[in-house]
Amino acid sequence: MKGDENDSFSKEYTLCFPMEEELKAHLNFIKEAVERNHIGPQLDLFMFDETAPGMPYWLPNGWKNVQCFCLIFGDKTLNTWLSGNISAHY
Repeated sequence: MKGDENDSFSKEYTLCFPMEEELKAHLNFIKEAVERNHIGPQLDLFMFDETAPGMPYWLPNGWKNVQCFCLIFGDKTLNTWLSGNISAHY
């Protein structure tokens, strides 16, 4: 029996907070994150497509921002980022 054939299986994630204030702060953080979620497509910076779920496709305005970022922080940042070797700076 495969897991995707049976709808009764699901994953549950649980968080515990020792103080109620910490829980409220976390819930507020989640609420704000949902409100800010992926503003890039609205600003025509990048888009998502089903051909690569979760990977942004840079649009011209977004790519200009990436290039400006690299001018400020140097070409090494761009080369590291584009090569996919994100852990190189750790």
